[in-house]
Amino acid sequence: MSISRCLINCVQSLIDVNKDLSEIPSIQARPQPKQLHEYLSLANNRNQTIAQAYQSSGYTLQGIATYFSLHYSSVSVIVRNPKSKA
Repeated sequence: MSISRCLINCVQSLIDVNKDLSEIPSIQARPQPKQLHEYLSLANNRNQTIAQAYQSSGYTLQGIATYFSLHYSSVSVIVRNPKSKA
């Protein structure tokens, strides 16, 4: 038996086939992000809002760019440096 097949068999033997895997464990579930307008009320300016929204992992660069009518590359610059004038 090859090493890779042996490794596969070893790992598969560790899996509990009777365990229900249809639900994501709560420790791994990501909470719903705030709405973008909520970030606006919490931050001091647009760039901080953009950075916080992106860091929440609830929004993509493109999604934030669309909301603020910006190009996604501008949002990328802001996320990297919220104090920029982009």
